[in-house]
Amino acid sequence: MWRNKNLWILITGVLGAELGLWMGLIGNLEFLQTHVASHALQALLLISGPVVALLIAPYAGSAVDRYDKKKILLVTGAVRIIGVGSMFLAMWSGSVSLMVVYSLCIACSAGFYIPAVRALIPRVTDKEHLMQANALYFNVLTTARIVGTVLAGTLLTILSLEMLYSCAIIGYSLLLLFTLFLRVQESTRQREPNQKKSRGTFREVLPVISGNSLVKLVMISQVIPMIFIGGFNLIVMEISVLQGDPTIKGYLYAIEGIALILIGFFGKRLAQGRNVTVLIGVICSVVGLSQLLLFFAHSHWITMLSFALFGMASGIYFPLINTIFQQNIPEEFHGRFFSFSNMLERVVMNCTILLIGVLFDWVGLELALAGIGVSALLLTALLTLRMKRYAGTDMKQTSAVT
Repeated sequence: MWRNKNLWILITGVLGAELGLWMGLIGNLEFLQTHVASHALQALLLISGPVVALLIAPYAGSAVDRYDKKKILLVTGAVRIIGVGSMFLAMWSGSVSLMVVYSLCIACSAGFYIPAVRALIPRVTDKEHLMQANALYFNVLTTARIVGTVLAGTLLTILSLEMLYSCAIIGYSLLLLFTLFLRVQESTRQREPNQKKSRGTFREVLPVISGNSLVKLVMISQVIPMIFIGGFNLIVMEISVLQGDPTIKGYLYAIEGIALILIGFFGKRLAQGRNVTVLIGVICSVVGLSQLLLFFAHSHWITMLSFALFGMASGIYFPLINTIFQQNIPEEFHGRFFSFSNMLERVVMNCTILLIGVLFDWVGLELALAGIGVSALLLTALLTLRMKRYAGTDMKQTSAVT
C-alpha cells in the first residue's frame, strides 16, 4: 500500500484541501472581525457555505456516480483557486459579499471532493489494504484539523492575511497539478442479470441502503460517536470552566487527536478476522463509556482518560465503517451514498450542538454526559442484538477485514 502512487495522490489532495479549509476558516474569522461588527451576522456568514454544501449534496452524489471522478477532482481544484481569487478581491475591496463567494466555492468544492475521494479509495487500493487506506484517510483528516487551525493562527502572527491566502492559492495550484497524474482503473464489476441499470438519480441510493441491514444498522450506530464529535468544542470549553484550567483544552484536543492517529495505524490488525457485529458493539461501548466517565469531569486524569478512549475508539470505528460501506454498497452508488452519509453526519452534528447546549443549561455537563453515555450504551446493546439477528441472512460482510 505504501508504494501506491494513486493512493498517495488522493491522500495528499485530502491533506491539502483540509488544511486549506481550516486555515481559510481562521482567515475568514480574521476578516469578519475587521469588517463585520455583529457577532450574529458573523455566525450567519460563516455557516452560509456549509448550508449550501448540504443543499447541493444530492446533486454532488449523482455527479460523482455519473461522471469521471478524476475530472470532478480537477474541477473542484479549479473552483478552490477561483474561490481564493475572490478572497483576494474581498481583501482589496473590503467586500463581505466576495468573502461569502469564497466560502461558497470552498464548501461546494468539498461537497463534491470528499464523496469522490471516498468512492475512489477502493478503486485505487487492493482489497486487502482497504482498511489501512481508510485509516490513513481519516488520520489525515484529523491531522489537518489539528495542524490547520494551529498553523493558521501561528502564520497570522507573522504574516498578513494576504500572505496566508497566497500560500493557499500556491498549495491549491500544486494539488491541481498532482491530480493530473492520478490513474484510476474503471470498475469491472458486472451487474446481476436481474439488476436494473441505474439512472443516476439520488433517490436510487435509498432502496440500496434500506435493502442492506448491515449498512443500515451501521449508519444508525454513527449517532453514538457523532454526538460526542458534534459537541466536542462545547464539551471541551465547559470542562475548562468546570476545572478552572484553560490549559486543559489544549491537552484534551491533543490527547484525542494523538490517540486517534496512533490507533489508526493498528486498526487493520485489531479488526482482522473479527466479526463485524461484535467489533462495532465493542467500539460503540467504549465510546459510551468515554462519555459516561465525564460524570467525573472535575478530575483532570479521568477527563484525559475519557478523551483518550474516545480517540482510540474513533481511530478504529471510522475506517472500519468506511470499509464496510465500500464493500457492501455497489460501486455505481458510492458517490450518492457518501453524499447521503455526509448529509446525515452534518444534520446529526448540528442537532447535537443544540441538544448539548440545552442539556448543559438544564442539568450541567456531568449529568448531561452521564445521561448521553448511558443512552449510548443502551443503543449499542439494541443495535448489537439487531445485527446479530440479521447475521447470516442478508449481511454480506461477517468479518471486518480479511
